[in-house]
Amino acid sequence: MDDLIDTLRQQHWDIRSSCDALDKFCKSGLSDNGSIEKWMGEQSNIIFHLKHFKKILLSHCKLEDAELYPILFKAKDKRLRETSEKYANEIKLISKRVLSFFETYTHLKVDDLSQNEDFKLNLNTVITIIKKRIDIEESELFPLYSKVKK
Repeated sequence: MDDLIDTLRQQHWDIRSSCDALDKFCKSGLSDNGSIEKWMGEQSNIIFHLKHFKKILLSHCKLEDAELYPILFKAKDKRLRETSEKYANEIKLISKRVLSFFETYTHLKVDDLSQNEDFKLNLNTVITIIKKRIDIEESELFPLYSKVKK
């Protein structure tokens, strides 16, 4: 397998892990068998996970823009180029949505985030969008890259 694809797959794994940690935050609450200390500890990790999530997403998009899409845009087959352009345009829209999310919520404190239902709903939406995009990249975009790279 290609080094670029290996790197992108590893980043996908990191992004999914971050999504899972953030999803856990959205679903967490103080249960009967949990302690307030444990719940508060989980809540305080949200800021770390949000910053990490943003960092790895931006790094991933930057790598795709610099190395993946330029190769795809050079495809000899017009259909492959058009498909590549479609995926590139889609990721631009997704990036705008995700950056808007971060701009909206980065100023809030942990307590505000944990009580903000809009934050949880929007975070869940972002996670869903990102996970679907990762699935598309791995099932469609990476094989397309392999075809063009041959």
